[in-house]
Amino acid sequence: ELAVEDALKFDQRSKFNLFNSHCSFILHMCSLNQPPLTVNSEQITIMWNNKVVVTFQEQQDHDVLDVVRNGLRHGKGTIKELGTDFIVHAIIDTIVDHYFVVLDAFSDLIANENQRIALKPDHDFQRLFFIRQQIVQFRRLASPVREALNELLIHESPFIQNASRIFFQDVSEHSI
Repeated sequence: ELAVEDALKFDQRSKFNLFNSHCSFILHMCSLNQPPLTVNSEQITIMWNNKVVVTFQEQQDHDVLDVVRNGLRHGKGTIKELGTDFIVHAIIDTIVDHYFVVLDAFSDLIANENQRIALKPDHDFQRLFFIRQQIVQFRRLASPVREALNELLIHESPFIQNASRIFFQDVSEHSI
């Protein structure tokens, strides 16, 4: 099936697909390796219907989903009570929220580089070009999530409750 093929094909752009028996959502979980400061990206594919949520990921290094897993394991909060679409929301929201951790790290790094340049005007700009390259790579991975979320929101689906749409809308509004 196309959804399984998508899940096994890495380096895809974020997207939402609606099938007869389920939905799928592909996005990238991002973090920064330090040092050297490089963007680490891992594709996450989420498939769900009204009974089950299945996720596929390339590796578990740099994973930010422990908070969702712990909520499911220990029954904390409303995550188990609101349905599979709310679990999907929690996964996407956690990944998108982590994008801001990456952005904050880039912001700190740029501030440090600005200080270095101010102290030493003949500073080697090669590091700045490398940072810019990493920011562009991060943006290329993170920005299509909003488009995929908007696609999810415009489709009527038996696998997305009307009560959950407000949560997906919230994630869309604060995605990069």
